Amino acid sequence: MRGENRISGKSFVKVGILVTLAYFVWQVLWAVVTPPFQSPDEPLHFNSVLRVEATGEWPDPGDALVDQDVFTTVVESGFIEPDAQDFEALSRTRIAGSTSAVYTDAFATTSITEHVNRSVIEYGANGSTEIVDQMTQHPPLFYVAAAKVMDVFGAQSWTWDRQLLLLRIFSAFLTIPLIPCTLFTARKLGIGRIGSVFISVTTFAIPQLAFITGSLNNDSLAIGAGALTVAACAQAAFGKQNRWTVLAAGLALGLGLWSKGTFIPFGLIVALSFVVNPSAGRIRVRLVRGFAAGIIGVLTGGWWWLRNLMLFGTLQPEGYQTEHLREGKRIWYFISKAVGNLSESSWGRFGWLNWNLPWVLLTGLALFTLWAVAHSLLRGHQKVQRFVLLGFYPLTIAMLFVQAWNKYRETGTVPGTQGRYLFPAVVALIVIAGAAWLPALRRLATRRSQWVFALPSVIAPSIAVFAAWAWAHACYPSTISRVGINWMRWSEVAGFDVVWLKLLLAVAILLVVASAAAPCVLMYQAAIAEAVDTAEEISAEAFEEWSHSAEVSQARSRDLVASE
Repeated sequence: MRGENRISGKSFVKVGILVTLAYFVWQVLWAVVTPPFQSPDEPLHFNSVLRVEATGEWPDPGDALVDQDVFTTVVESGFIEPDAQDFEALSRTRIAGSTSAVYTDAFATTSITEHVNRSVIEYGANGSTEIVDQMTQHPPLFYVAAAKVMDVFGAQSWTWDRQLLLLRIFSAFLTIPLIPCTLFTARKLGIGRIGSVFISVTTFAIPQLAFITGSLNNDSLAIGAGALTVAACAQAAFGKQNRWTVLAAGLALGLGLWSKGTFIPFGLIVALSFVVNPSAGRIRVRLVRGFAAGIIGVLTGGWWWLRNLMLFGTLQPEGYQTEHLREGKRIWYFISKAVGNLSESSWGRFGWLNWNLPWVLLTGLALFTLWAVAHSLLRGHQKVQRFVLLGFYPLTIAMLFVQAWNKYRETGTVPGTQGRYLFPAVVALIVIAGAAWLPALRRLATRRSQWVFALPSVIAPSIAVFAAWAWAHACYPSTISRVGINWMRWSEVAGFDVVWLKLLLAVAILLVVASAAAPCVLMYQAAIAEAVDTAEEISAEAFEEWSHSAEVSQARSRDLVASE
């Protein structure tokens, strides 16, 4: 890319802040677009936060129950039918275009309680339901932090919809490291400043990431901590290693271990990141550093899992028992179901994983990413380091498939193969894929135009805006509105006036477009700077040549006069 290194560090940081802000506002938009409790297990996450805030208790797995007031708020939201007794598929209202085989009342026409009449929850005042809250199978850090946020804002007296929105925004806030860590990791892989910004913009091209991080769940803590862990691993694998690198990697690992069990494979990735960097000293020194980082992670976050082993005999006890349908025996059915679930829920399967973006888009994103990652790992530089940095993906996929296979054999269902469990390492995926398509664009640009580099800035925000519109259209369908969205229904569900919804939508789209255009502006500035420098060099060379010619001419004239 022309002028890649002519962009100042100050400009690079400013653009990084812009992209980070744009992505956070985009997440907030998703938090407002998604109807209450229309993301995986959100009523249970909400219940656990409120229990910690009200009582400070964290029961053993399987012992926690959903509070009666919380269940009432879920009914008020229209997520489940008025006579429902649980949150299962037969009780949920149906989003337009849902892939669920269960046909229930449409959410778009279900009666919901208006914002002014919505309940203020008094946790514990009216007893509990018989619904098990399985969230106590996870460490409590996310829920304790969320409860503290409620205390800070005095949200105990708010209506439940405002509490839920606050907690969704808090969840999004925990993932603030995503863009800065993407930029940092790209730079560590040797990618220039402008190229790194282009790569960071492609974060918008993962709709599932925005959906999950704009919802209330403990995945947000895992994703934020995972981004920090990937950045620390990138420093260890590609840069200089010292005690601060060890400390940063260990603390990031420890923080992530406080989120959920699917973070555990990062322990091996952290250790190996120090070992595979041949320029960081002798192998013995690197082994010690990797081991030290792992120990720091265990001491700061891993002891919760050791506690589980001692108390329950397993790393993560089950929070509830899956209903036994039949023994699963069809291996090809299991493989197709598990792979399909994992792929689609990595890119665009919303709601309780029962509403998909168009198949063509999901397949295209998955295949392009597979090509880019394979190309980067097989033909790129520093292959071993890149593979280790991305190692969380194969390790976690293997773990999920083994667990799902055991469940399938026992119950006939294929649970747990969800793309959100891979998102703690999404920074590594984005950067390593970018390390393949960026050089491909560079080669194409030499044959055609430098503005080929603008393709990511067009494609990524286009996917983001389309996905948000498609989800809003499914939740609030309209055949009258020019954009296919029933604004009044959205206003009724969200509890905000239409004018505020349109303002948020406009600001979010404007920031997305601005952040996508920023690397193009940087490229334009760099090209101008390079052209000016080239012109100055040419002018300087021409002036030197003219001066030399003049001197030679004057010397000849003097010689001629002297001879006469």
